[in-house]
This record gives sequence, C-alpha cells and structure tokens, in this order.
Amino acid sequence: MTGNWKPIAFAAIAEASRVSLFAYLNGLGQGQAARILAQRFGVAA
Repeated sequence: MTGNWKPIAFAAIAEASRVSLFAYLNGLGQGQAARILAQRFGVAA
C-alpha cells in the first residue's frame, strides 16, 4: 500500500464536499455547481 488509500465511501463524501465548497464559493446551487465541474473536467453529470 502507498499510504494514500481511503475507503470508497470516504472518497465519495470528499467529492460531494468539493462540489458543496465550489457551490458556496460561487453562489451556486449544488446541481449547477456539479454540472459546471463535470463540464470543466470532462465527465458526465
């Protein structure tokens, strides 16, 4: 192990927290923030 492993559930919470932080900092709703981040990083929303 590299020491960088974390449980999948924790990783999912961390991702949700990033969307929440982005939404808060930009005055957006959660859905809108998720769509913008998905577009920015080239993933399906």
